[in-house]
Amino acid sequence: MDISDIDTLRSALSRIGLSPIEIAAYENLLVVGSRPASLFARESGCHRGNAYQVLLSLRDKGLVQEVMKNNVKQFSPLPISTIVERLELLLSDMAQARKFLAHVLLESAGPLKSMTSH
Repeated sequence: MDISDIDTLRSALSRIGLSPIEIAAYENLLVVGSRPASLFARESGCHRGNAYQVLLSLRDKGLVQEVMKNNVKQFSPLPISTIVERLELLLSDMAQARKFLAHVLLESAGPLKSMTSH
């Protein structure tokens, strides 16, 4: 991955709502792989409590999964392809919701138009 790919990845992650620290954490995990929060914190120079909160946030957003390895909770990045699949599903769901809301709006606009046209 060259520098323009990295910039494109950062921009895309930002546009889906990740903070700069979440983007850096996800990039780090993509490079180094699965890590416990303590090792992740040490390697990234982040306070352990902050690192754990960022990793939990990434998990909640569906970019990282928790795995148990040798009785230690580790955080593992999901592949970018998995994130793309999830975004495609989300976009499809949003398009359906938009159609539904547009339909409801059109139906409700009928009586409103007749009330305001007098």
